[in-house]
Amino acid sequence: MLHRSGGTSMFGGSVFLEILAENNGSYVLNDVRNQDDYYLKLANQPKAVYLGERGSFGKRKQEKIKKIFDEYVSCPSLDFSKYDTKTKERRTYQRFE
Repeated sequence: MLHRSGGTSMFGGSVFLEILAENNGSYVLNDVRNQDDYYLKLANQPKAVYLGERGSFGKRKQEKIKKIFDEYVSCPSLDFSKYDTKTKERRTYQRFE
């Protein structure tokens, strides 16, 4: 299923996302134009978040991605190091209760 995000990417232009997984209103999304870019959309958040390495001015450091993840998820019991935010194949998921 394909959805237009209703927003723009940090690089300008619309973002078209494919739903890869859905659970209780939370989604793992893939950018159709940039297949290496994944987004997380939690049911309790108004917008999805990009957790990849590509930044506005070059490559993001892991510390920056971890900070974004921690602020977005807002759950201290989730360990960022258990998640691969770069590829579809190596992702691990924890069930959200």
